[in-house]
Amino acid sequence: MKIMSLGYLRVESPDAKEWATFGPEVLGMALTEDGRDDPDTVSLTNDDRPGRLTVTAGERNRVRCVGWELADSEDLERAAAQLTEAGVEVRRADDAQRHAARVRDLISFTDPSGFTHELFWGQLVRSASAPGRIGTATGATGSCRARTAWTATTRTSCTAPSSRPADWVPGCSGRAPPAGRGRWGAATRCWTSGR
Repeated sequence: MKIMSLGYLRVESPDAKEWATFGPEVLGMALTEDGRDDPDTVSLTNDDRPGRLTVTAGERNRVRCVGWELADSEDLERAAAQLTEAGVEVRRADDAQRHAARVRDLISFTDPSGFTHELFWGQLVRSASAPGRIGTATGATGSCRARTAWTATTRTSCTAPSSRPADWVPGCSGRAPPAGRGRWGAATRCWTSGR
């Protein structure tokens, strides 16, 4: 099983509504729309992926779910097979669950300690960055450029592999910066380099 990154965390709290202030003011996270349309849910992000941290109302503070990102549908199928072979009960998500999680597909399972884990691929990315964050936009030629003015010294190239949702950053060139002048973001599939 090849986990690329921690994709999201869902928690419960009796003080869920307070996260609408705590998240932005203390953690520096941006509020995002909730895929479940629940007024008692606060959805936060630290990048262009909505719902990195989702806090719902509950009787006590607890972790509801941890979402782990895989590269594509083939990796998801391999993970499901490996878990099933190991005797773990794997649950397939329905359309509503995929929509709420903002992913192309996911499976879930419960570990021996009782925590729910979701393995997914194809997480939604909003190409319009939150203020003060680095984002990308495609020009007429399909090449990437930095979106926010303060990132004028940063050049970004992105790829949108066929296994990714089309709304990630379509049309990006995927060209890497000169050797030694950039870094690869495995989760974002983007190269970023200084000019």
